[in-house]
Amino acid sequence: MEKIRNSRILLLFSLLLICVLTGCGKNELSSKTYTVGVVNFNEYLDKIFFGFKKGLTEAGYTEGKNITFIYNGSRSKMSDLENDLQSFVDRKVDLIFSITTPATRKAKKMTAGTGIPVVFAPVFDPVESGIVQSLVKPGGNLTGIKVGGHSGKALDWLLKIAPDIKNISVPFNSKNRATVQSLQGLQQTADKVGVTLAVHEVNNKKELALLFEKLPDKTDALWLLNSHFLVKNTKLFVDAAIKHGLPLGSSTSQADGGVMVTYGQNASRTGELAAGLADKILQGVSPAGLPVEI
Repeated sequence: MEKIRNSRILLLFSLLLICVLTGCGKNELSSKTYTVGVVNFNEYLDKIFFGFKKGLTEAGYTEGKNITFIYNGSRSKMSDLENDLQSFVDRKVDLIFSITTPATRKAKKMTAGTGIPVVFAPVFDPVESGIVQSLVKPGGNLTGIKVGGHSGKALDWLLKIAPDIKNISVPFNSKNRATVQSLQGLQQTADKVGVTLAVHEVNNKKELALLFEKLPDKTDALWLLNSHFLVKNTKLFVDAAIKHGLPLGSSTSQADGGVMVTYGQNASRTGELAAGLADKILQGVSPAGLPVEI
């Protein structure tokens, strides 16, 4: 009896080991090939797409075997992005991954009534932007990753490094919702810590460059808000900060671009989190009930 019992234990252990090594119990993905269309409206956020692919690879998807990505690169014109989305809708892709708020808002409009799910990342405030009904219950065909709300924390960190800052020049573009929302969060913290924000409306690269040439004398620091237009011109911010000898802060995670202090999303990790939501949707879960992750 003792030999039989030991044999059973050995057999059970062997079966468990096989399960661990072969991944039994996981969803079988190889029986179907999925097609994912990707749209991006910010050339600096390609790392999010790379993280997205990495996350799906770790979930068991293999490009060229059971998943195909259609990505024509970041777009600078909304008309090109619309063309991408229309091609995805016509092709009836299994899922669309939208990068940035403008791309996601357009994806929502163009997939309405199609049944095509959309995962977004990053969106500064998906509720205020009209993308989802709520963070807990998105309620439509979209869900994704929210990254807003870090401006105050980023300012706190900047002040730890340069505590004498009293006046910050902040280029601003009112046409971008994320910029408006980002400024609101920054202003709230600035009011609490006694820092004055000098907000300057800029509508194009020429106006931004002119502002940096003629900064107010009392400027103690520069700030880069969340915005496709502003982030696209990160180099102008960095060059101006170096030229005038000023610290530069932001919540856009542009440390690789030369920003002195940033506090915000890790682009690759954001993509990986989005991949987790995409995996659930591809396996049959409705995005309407998948909470937006923060």
